[in-house]
Amino acid sequence: MSITREEYANRRKRLSEKLEPGCPMLLFSGEPTPQWNEIDYPFEVDRNFYYLTGIDVPGCILVMMKNGSALMEQLFVPHSSSYDKTYFGPEKQPDYYTELSGIRAVGFKEDFKEQVLMVHFMCFPVSKVYTGSANQALQPDTEANRLFSQLRASYPALHIENIAEEIYQMRAIKSEAEIKLTKEAIDITREGMLSVMKHIKPGMYEYEAEAYIDFEAVKRGSRIIDIIASLQGGENATRLHYKEHTDKLNDGDLLLMDIGTNREYYNSDVTRTIPVNGKFTEEQKHWYNIVLKAQEMIIARMGPGKSRQGINTEARKMLGRELRAAGLIDENQPVNMTTAKNWAASNPADHCIGLLCHDVGSEAGIFEPGMIFTVEPGVYLKDLGLGIRIEDDVLITETGVEILSAGIPKTVEEIEAIMKK
Repeated sequence: MSITREEYANRRKRLSEKLEPGCPMLLFSGEPTPQWNEIDYPFEVDRNFYYLTGIDVPGCILVMMKNGSALMEQLFVPHSSSYDKTYFGPEKQPDYYTELSGIRAVGFKEDFKEQVLMVHFMCFPVSKVYTGSANQALQPDTEANRLFSQLRASYPALHIENIAEEIYQMRAIKSEAEIKLTKEAIDITREGMLSVMKHIKPGMYEYEAEAYIDFEAVKRGSRIIDIIASLQGGENATRLHYKEHTDKLNDGDLLLMDIGTNREYYNSDVTRTIPVNGKFTEEQKHWYNIVLKAQEMIIARMGPGKSRQGINTEARKMLGRELRAAGLIDENQPVNMTTAKNWAASNPADHCIGLLCHDVGSEAGIFEPGMIFTVEPGVYLKDLGLGIRIEDDVLITETGVEILSAGIPKTVEEIEAIMKK
C-alpha cells in the first residue's frame, strides 16, 4: 500500500499553515555522493522532501508559498544529460513527478533562477525564506546550503528559518498507510529471520546468516539497512552493534540478529536472539526469559497519553537484582553502565521508527496514537560470553498498544519449535 498523492498534498497543506504569506519554502531532495568517477553511492533522499512529495530523485527542488489563503506549489526537476540517458535510462518527464506528488506545476531546474530567485528575491523582495532540510548537519556542502549562503550574502536582512522540526512532528504520527508499509517491512524481516532459524547450524559464519536475511529482503523488493544490521554470535553479541559479521558460529553459541528492512523507506527494526544449535542451554534460557520479562514489563506501561518517563523503572530494578544475585555486578554498579564487563539495557522505549530506522520523534515525552517505538531490553554479559537482546516495534493506538512484530517467534518455546523443523 503506497502513500497516495492526495496524502502528500494534505501533508503540504498542513505544513503551509506554518508559513507566513509571501514567504517561500525551498526544500531540496538532495544529491548523490560520488564514490569513484561516474559511480555514486546509492542515493539517500532527504526524508523531509520525500515525506512531502513521495519523490526519490536527486536534484529536485520543492517551492511552496502561501498567497493569501491559497497555496502555491512548484517542483523543479533535473534534466538528464546524454551520458545519463545512455547509461541509466530515459529522462523522467514532468507527468512522472505530478503522478507521485500531486504537484501540477513541474518545471526543469534551469528555470528555477528565473521563476523563483529573480521573482521572489529581486523583483519582489521577501523578508523571510523557509527551509526544511533534514540533512544539513550531515552534508554541509550541498546545493541547498550553497544557495542559502548566497542568499545571505546577497540579502543581509533576509531571515532564513528552518522548519524541519515542524515536519518532524508530523512524521512522528503515522497515518494508516504509513502503518501498513511499516507492517510490510516487518513481514520482510520476519521471513528473513525465519529463514535463519531454519538453516543456521554450528560451523557456519555470521555472514552466511546475514545472506539468508539479505536474500529474503531483496526477493521482496527490500534490503537490509546496513547502518543498524547486526548478526553477532557468541561473545560478539555483548557489543551493541558489531559490524564485521566474519566469525564462525560455534555449537553452544547464541546468535543475536538486529535487523531493519524497509518498504518504500518505511522501516522495521526487530531483534531476536537464537541458539545456533537450535536449543537454549539452561543458563541461556534463564537470561533470555529475564530479558523477555523486562520487555513485557515496559510494554505493559505504554499507552496513549502516558509519559515515557519511568516506565522502565521496575524493569531496570528487576534486571539489577538478577545481575547482582548472579554476582555479575556489585551493589554499587548501575545496571546500565555500558563500560562495565556486565550490564543490562532497559530504556523507556528506545526510539521511533518511520522513514528512518532511528527516526525523528524519538525524544517525545508523551506517547501519542500513531507513534511507533522500539522496545529493546538486553543483557550483555562478558563474564558469561553471551549477549541477549529482544526488540519489537510497538504502535501506540487510541486504546493501548499493538506489537507490530508479534508474528516473529520470540519465546524460547517458539524459537526452538521453529529451529527443530
